[in-house]
Amino acid sequence: MLANEVMLSSYDQLQVALSVLIAVSASYAALDLAGRVTAARGLTRSAWLTGGAVSMGIGIWAMHYIGMLAFRLPVPVSYHWPTVLLSLLAGISCSAFALMAKLDEATRSTGQFNQRFRIICTHGEVRWVHVRGFPVRNPDGQIFRLVGTAQEITEQKHAEDQVAENLAIAEAARAEADALRKATLALTQDLRMDFVMEALLRSLEELIPYTCARVLVPEGGPHVLALGERQVPEPPKTSPKYRPGHPLTLIAEESPFLKRLIEERKSILISDTKEEKEWQSFKGHADLRSWLSVPLMASDEYLGLLSVGHRDPNLYTQDHLRRAELLSIPAAAAIQNARLFAKADIYASELEKRLVDLREAENALAQAKGSRQVSEDKFQKVFRCSPIPFRAQNFGLVSKTFN
Repeated sequence: MLANEVMLSSYDQLQVALSVLIAVSASYAALDLAGRVTAARGLTRSAWLTGGAVSMGIGIWAMHYIGMLAFRLPVPVSYHWPTVLLSLLAGISCSAFALMAKLDEATRSTGQFNQRFRIICTHGEVRWVHVRGFPVRNPDGQIFRLVGTAQEITEQKHAEDQVAENLAIAEAARAEADALRKATLALTQDLRMDFVMEALLRSLEELIPYTCARVLVPEGGPHVLALGERQVPEPPKTSPKYRPGHPLTLIAEESPFLKRLIEERKSILISDTKEEKEWQSFKGHADLRSWLSVPLMASDEYLGLLSVGHRDPNLYTQDHLRRAELLSIPAAAAIQNARLFAKADIYASELEKRLVDLREAENALAQAKGSRQVSEDKFQKVFRCSPIPFRAQNFGLVSKTFN
């Protein structure tokens, strides 16, 4: 072979896998024997210690050499057997040292244990056992006996699991009630419609995860307007989807699905929108895979619907639908109050304008009345001071005089 020639190499995948399997098996055997060494005494302990050291040492040695045999070269490769055997003795010695260190640690420690174990019976039943124990030492300080008790606690474990489950349910209910309380409070902070929409959609995110949420309301005829809309995450200002001040407008006649929603006025949950035949006709919602909707009713009046969707399929459950229905109650009331507030604001502006007009009319009338009174006073003064007897034929002369 030339000096500048490249030597090609490869690995035997089967032997590589075999080396890994031997390493795992040897480690399991050594750890199992280490546990037996701790509890045994006398010759039995020495036997377990020797067995554990030999099994782990052979496992380490075999793993390395089988991995080396898996490396294929285009030239003959041989090993020096005395060195190979010496490496085996080194592996066994190191393993024995590690096991003895573990045994010494267990001997110096208190050795007390308090553990629970799950036992699976042959027929599949699961039982739980609580084991408590401590070691008994001889005058030399060596452990020669383990004393303890084992108690069957299956029913206790089931009761503890049930208590933990109930506590989790109670905590979830408390968090849900707190979120609804905050949402209701936020919806009453300001009666302006834009504030109500912002508070509603942000409060909704705390109860239901969503990608896009809208409040759709009928605007007379077949038109349906997205009164409020929020996306999570919010699109950047450079995105085509960022269109503040340009709400989504739908036509119910063009979407059989939307038309059915408005006519039925019922809550609906769709786990995967791909299974809904009429979904593609629902403008602005084609990219949503999980979707739910609840009607917004206030004083038996249908205000619209709350649309909540996510891009991941099979995300929403009946629990999410229930939360949306709970939130829809204060949301519908807030929307109705916002509409009444807007009408009252319009009426107040119109009333203020009419009051201004009325004040201007009163001022003009007062000025006209004052001018008339001045004219009458002047006429009375002339009438009394004139040396000419006042007759009907002299009235024209007097009028010309004052004009």
